[in-house]
Amino acid sequence: MLHEMLGQCLIEIPIEYSTRFKENITCRVWLKEAVHELNERGLLNLHESVDSIEFEANSTALSSKATKKKSVKLSMGTCP
Repeated sequence: MLHEMLGQCLIEIPIEYSTRFKENITCRVWLKEAVHELNERGLLNLHESVDSIEFEANSTALSSKATKKKSVKLSMGTCP
């Protein structure tokens, strides 16, 4: 059941233009659309917007690049 719900949700993600994020679809934008839809359908339980989570991920990546240290951490946008 969950597998079917997930598959149906992901197949409905736009592949040309994201009206939600006002951008042409790239891998990054498609993933943002997918995360948003999965959250809307109750398959994820996010506490922050997709844009906030993207900003957090970019900040973590830049910090890791600057310090040359790999890191894994919980997002502020998810449940602990």
